[in-house]
Amino acid sequence: MNHCRQSDKHQAPALVALAGLILIPFISPKVTANRATTATATRPVATAQSPARSKANGKIAFVSGRDTDKLDIYVMNPDGTDITRLTDGTSYNEDPAWSPDGTKLAFTSLREGGFRIYVAEADGSNVRRLTDSTEDEMQPAWSPDGTRIAYARGFIGACAPPNPTCPGPDIYVTNVDGSNERKLTADRTGNNSPTWSPDSTKIAFASRRDGNGEIYVMNADGSNRTNLSNNPAMDIDPDWSPDGARIAFASTRSENHCCGILNFEIYSMNPDGSRIQRLTDSPTVEHANPVWSPDGTMIAFHGRLINGIRFDDFDIYVMNADGSNQRPITTDTFEDIRQGDERDIQPAWQPLLLGTNGKITLTSERDGNAEIYSMNADGSGLVNLTNHSARDINPVYSPDGTKIAFSSDRNNLSFDLFVMNADGSNPTRITRHSEVFCCAEAFEPAWSPDGKKIVYVSPFMRVELPRLVVINADGSGAMFIDSASQAYDPAWSPDGTRIAFIGHHAAEPFEREAFERHLYVINTDGGGRTRITNVPVVAPGSNFSPDLAGPTWSPDGVRLAFASNRDGNAEIYVVSASGGTATRLTNNPAQDTLPVWSPDGAKIAFTSGRDGNSEIYVMNADGTNQTRITNNPAHDYDPDWQQLEPRVAPPPALSTLQFSAGLYRAPEQGTQSTAPTATITVRRLGDASRAASVAYTTRDACNDTPGAAACIRTASERSDYITAAGRLRFAPGETAKSFNVLLINDFSVEGDEILNLELSNATGAGLGGQSKATLVILDDDTMGTPVNPIDGRAFFVRQHYLDFLNREPDEAGLQFWTNRISAECDARPADPPCVEARAHVSAAFFLSIEFQQTGYLVYRMHKAAFNLLPRLRDFVPDVQEIGRDVVVGAPGWESQLEANKEAFALEFVTSHAFVARYPGPTPAQFVGALAANTGSSLSQDELDALIAELMQAGNTARGRASVLRKVAEDSDFAQAEFNRAFVLMQYFGYLRRNPDDAPDYNLDGYNFWLNKLNQFNGNFVASEMVKAFVTSGEYRRRFVQ
Repeated sequence: MNHCRQSDKHQAPALVALAGLILIPFISPKVTANRATTATATRPVATAQSPARSKANGKIAFVSGRDTDKLDIYVMNPDGTDITRLTDGTSYNEDPAWSPDGTKLAFTSLREGGFRIYVAEADGSNVRRLTDSTEDEMQPAWSPDGTRIAYARGFIGACAPPNPTCPGPDIYVTNVDGSNERKLTADRTGNNSPTWSPDSTKIAFASRRDGNGEIYVMNADGSNRTNLSNNPAMDIDPDWSPDGARIAFASTRSENHCCGILNFEIYSMNPDGSRIQRLTDSPTVEHANPVWSPDGTMIAFHGRLINGIRFDDFDIYVMNADGSNQRPITTDTFEDIRQGDERDIQPAWQPLLLGTNGKITLTSERDGNAEIYSMNADGSGLVNLTNHSARDINPVYSPDGTKIAFSSDRNNLSFDLFVMNADGSNPTRITRHSEVFCCAEAFEPAWSPDGKKIVYVSPFMRVELPRLVVINADGSGAMFIDSASQAYDPAWSPDGTRIAFIGHHAAEPFEREAFERHLYVINTDGGGRTRITNVPVVAPGSNFSPDLAGPTWSPDGVRLAFASNRDGNAEIYVVSASGGTATRLTNNPAQDTLPVWSPDGAKIAFTSGRDGNSEIYVMNADGTNQTRITNNPAHDYDPDWQQLEPRVAPPPALSTLQFSAGLYRAPEQGTQSTAPTATITVRRLGDASRAASVAYTTRDACNDTPGAAACIRTASERSDYITAAGRLRFAPGETAKSFNVLLINDFSVEGDEILNLELSNATGAGLGGQSKATLVILDDDTMGTPVNPIDGRAFFVRQHYLDFLNREPDEAGLQFWTNRISAECDARPADPPCVEARAHVSAAFFLSIEFQQTGYLVYRMHKAAFNLLPRLRDFVPDVQEIGRDVVVGAPGWESQLEANKEAFALEFVTSHAFVARYPGPTPAQFVGALAANTGSSLSQDELDALIAELMQAGNTARGRASVLRKVAEDSDFAQAEFNRAFVLMQYFGYLRRNPDDAPDYNLDGYNFWLNKLNQFNGNFVASEMVKAFVTSGEYRRRFVQ
């Protein structure tokens, strides 16, 4: 079952052509979204007039000067890996534009005296000149039908048309062989950046004919020019989406600005200029040159980091088409630019043709036993390929369509894998489980996209739960992968990096979940196991198993189709390959299962029981036009679709980071051996060869969906769990990291409660579809109680570890402080509630080395940097980062703490808030600002030493981090801030809120306790501050309602 320019080397005319435009925009060719839907039994001949095949996302071409003192064309994978230079470094090469089939690149080069248009093969070979004019020619754009190339001619320096003494460029078009050149605009008003509509009938372009940059559209013959953007701002860089529905462009209309210059942001609009949507918004990064991915789901663009002065720090970024999940895929740091490292600009996304549909193979029992058949895609031409008395099942075509792998019991009544030619000849056995593994068997083969390997399912004696095995296509090199999973129906991703399957996993946290079937994806080495489909919240004890069978990848690798009974009956669904919400395609009382995608991505074949027996149906990939193509009283099932037209394998998919599941459950009371803690796993799918990281956070929320039994009310950070926030860092090769959510076992009868988990700001990888998840805290209380758990001594101590140190207590520490309370209580019989003892122990947590070196240091860094009290939402993730894995007294704690401090300080000074506050100061200005924020606690000699240190470090981020740490760790500053921090931590620790949050709404309470603590010279006992907080009704209500 298968399924913008300051460096001298960049002053070339091509890059400074129009004043007011930071870059003459590159526009890549766009490709049609029409799909061939007619299957034939013979290999078609591809011509320019053939129906357009669907496109997948290939490599990204871009321009960079990273290796030479010129500009060159490079290509890379969509995640920024495997960067390869295509041009030779001897000239300026710019404006890459892919042909519609992705096999050629048009580009601009200065190699023969002026800028001309050239065409090369996709690997940079066989370069030929296309145009020859006395004026510079740039910005080529292929027509989607592959017959023409539009471009701009007539760039003259850095002046601004319209101006009689400074004529601007016009738009031209020529055949792909350079013949039949035609001029489409003739007014020399700065017409540039052509981009074709997907049907090749229109061209959008940028022009200054109305005095400022606007986006226009015209017919492909130059007629009927219309202003689409019509805004006083500068609008540049149009690019037409593959489906023709939107045009992306860059504009200054947002009025984000730096240094007196407006920044460009990315927008999109309808082709008639309506429904303009802003996609990027950053005061510190300028965005331009948007280009759509061939499948229309993403946009690549270049961004320039602005740090007070406009450094040429350009990198390539990608984002989802709606503007979400923005991330750089090439990186140059602030220091790189200072040292002369080069920009990356002008992305162009390669289209890859998907397949051409051939025959459909299936299993049929119409001849009395299970046999492999093939037929045309309309059901005609049915042929028995195996014609054997044994059972032959699970047929699947090889990627080139010439062979079929299948499972058969024709040897010793035990199922093994066989491979035969697509016409049924030469069946060859490739596994010998019955001989090598005794009673093991082999089912459900799936080919790797290069045809060199096969993954299949192997149970033992038809009793042991099945596992995945990978072999070479000749049967050698057998290897188990993801051995803890029980797997069915494997399917190899089109890029060869992942395998999808239906299964369950013995390591699931609840026994019931360990026996539910779900849709998983793993890397081909078995790592990164991720549950892709969201799990419905069902009643405890239910044996409901939502996902049943048949994951199949869309040919572009973006989606998975599968069968599920989540709505009460087996139906076909599709879901993003990185997880998320599934979309239902079929809706029939009978069972629909075992889907397989057509090679062109336009259709899905599947098995249905809607006619009283199993038959093969075909539908469009959106679920429409469901058509029966077999008709026999016997069962026909398990289709697979033959690939006819050879296709280029897509590059490795963008590696993604996502939660390992959409739903987690954890008991409020913990277990006999563990404290109430939920462990949340984040997994990396795809290329894991480089470092990656992702931010995580928890937040109160409840998706109160009718019928969701576990969603009774929102869990509260104050009373049900401790906010978890920070960043997970994946070293090269790592595919899984975890964080803990610390739970509070209150005594309230409140039912099961939920909180939301969220991932953001990924680096080195993208966010997967499952970047949000839900944690259900399972309530253990069945009746009310007058007892407040905070009165329990061990509970009180554990809660202080959670509230102040953000970790579970080590056993020795828990026992020490619990015994300390008991000893003081015994010594104070007149204080039965042990209030004094509890206040002493409570204050000890703020005074501890661990908190002083983590939480209090974070407070001082915020105060030194911003001269403000930190807010709780900023404080919590920072203190969790700096205190990660630190247990004072444990072996190696000092080195761990120092490493954390160094990493945190560097991340702190490179944060958006810090860079915005200190966009480009000199060392003296930077140190002076810190000194002012700390109340001049540093001597002049100390200030001079810090300035000298920062100058010696080149005023780098690392140098600023070191200086900030020295200021924050200054003993005079620490002493000066001690009382203010002590009072603030009463609110943060005990009440889990800011001092001016409800019910106070101002700082009167904070100032009261600060004045009182100052009045008693910091004596928390005499001031009775700690005692007042630990006995307050607000604190005690956290734990019982």
